[in-house]
Amino acid sequence: MGSIVFQNEILELSTSINAGYTLLAAESAYYHHDMLQSNLEGFGTDVRVILEVGVITNANHYLQEQQERRLLVKAFEDVDVLVGPTLLITAPRIQPIH
Repeated sequence: MGSIVFQNEILELSTSINAGYTLLAAESAYYHHDMLQSNLEGFGTDVRVILEVGVITNANHYLQEQQERRLLVKAFEDVDVLVGPTLLITAPRIQPIH
């Protein structure tokens, strides 16, 4: 049907989690800037910590992580479907029922 199946290791995935957290924190802090200034207690502790990390993220770090994001997007340019494991372990064998 015109499909090409290939196996590939996407090295950019190893840094994508850190990039994602940094960008999420910085962009969220920017978006919620006014509310952070006027109503810090309106956020739960978990969200407030993320926003405070975003406030102290420096521009160099933010731009480096933007570059990581672009590399990850580029790694998936020619990919229509991604198939991979959903668990860190292999499913245990099921014994046959007699």
